[in-house]
Amino acid sequence: MKIAHKYNADNDMWMIFDFAGANALYGMKEWRLSPNAKPRVSSDLDRSSVMLMPDISDWIGPYIVGADQHGNGRGQEFTGGNHNYDGSVDGSVTGRTLRYDIEVDGKKLKGKKIASAKRIRIKVVNRIQGFNTKEADGIGREILQEAITYVIEGGKVHVHVKITPLEDITLYRYYGLQSVNGAWNQDIRYFAGNTEVAQHEAAKYSDSGSKAAHPGVDQYWLRSAIQNGSTHNLLVSLDREYGLGRLDFLADDQPIAFTQEYGKSYFLQIYNKEAHLKRRHSIAWQGSYHFFSTMNPNTHE
Repeated sequence: MKIAHKYNADNDMWMIFDFAGANALYGMKEWRLSPNAKPRVSSDLDRSSVMLMPDISDWIGPYIVGADQHGNGRGQEFTGGNHNYDGSVDGSVTGRTLRYDIEVDGKKLKGKKIASAKRIRIKVVNRIQGFNTKEADGIGREILQEAITYVIEGGKVHVHVKITPLEDITLYRYYGLQSVNGAWNQDIRYFAGNTEVAQHEAAKYSDSGSKAAHPGVDQYWLRSAIQNGSTHNLLVSLDREYGLGRLDFLADDQPIAFTQEYGKSYFLQIYNKEAHLKRRHSIAWQGSYHFFSTMNPNTHE
């Protein structure tokens, strides 16, 4: 699925949704720029383009989650997202996409078509194994279902994730909303509303400070270096008044958002406060990604 919007005066941005990663889950995969000096987005999706951000890692986070009963005794490791059984490209999967549906302005898209729309809605349903139910031969037991809904409007991608336990489980660590920063690797700024709480180089470890010190953190903003007079920007926002975004399962001494030197940033929604979930009792969170280009890299949109 290729979704195009007018990115700046010289380019359209193409967002590609497809199966990707170690578990081949359906989701955001690539971002490309295609030259277009006209004021409106072009419907020609076969013309040339250049890669802005390739498929490298997961954007909707994996889980450290275990079954409360009948586990196989394995220790805590990530499952789902881009994490298969042993972390290699050849390991058995720990998650799978059950189904996905695409709607264009409220109408289901069938077959290969080019359509003009204000809003694209993609709903993906995945099944995920636990660290103590995954198996090397690929027949691990799935213990939760995640329903991910993407709503794309121009350069904004709104995300809603509903997590439904298929049996009694415990979540030990979960990020949920995260980003791969290769195209936006100059600096990162952490915000609580309109208040900047920290700014750092994007290629080094950093965080927003502890939850106790900065309890209102709800955004981080990544920027590239200036390229041909403009800057690539990515603003990632978590709804702090909804579901897991309230951070009831995040210890006060942990940061709400952080960046690792290997080039990824994360919100930390569950850590050091276990989430015990009963079968069929769902939890959820929502947030957004905003991809935009600016002539002035100091503009916060």
